[in-house]
Amino acid sequence: MSEKSLNKKILLIYGIIASVMGFFTKLILRPLVHQYEINDFGFNGYGPNLFMAIGMTMFAAYFTKKKPIVTMASVSLGILAYETEQIWTSKTFDYADIIATLLGFGLSVLILNVTSKKSRIKL
Repeated sequence: MSEKSLNKKILLIYGIIASVMGFFTKLILRPLVHQYEINDFGFNGYGPNLFMAIGMTMFAAYFTKKKPIVTMASVSLGILAYETEQIWTSKTFDYADIIATLLGFGLSVLILNVTSKKSRIKL
């Protein structure tokens, strides 16, 4: 197995882990926090966005052939467009979700740079 394909698989693994954490945060942690009135400083609100932004951008970086950062930015812009659209619909708009998405994109780029630096993949 080449080092480049190994690094691509690492991105896929990070994407799967982050996505599972996003689902866990939304489907399991959020109801527990509300049921037992736990003060988590709002993490149950923005946590799913943070993890899903990381997961989705890592999946995009895994499946793209060229310029993974551009693809990751496009995915993040799509998430931001969905969050912004909530201003005009009956869904809940929250600035913490916007910040979490941007932070997730930043962490994804950092992970990509660390993994690609080892194999010198052209970004």
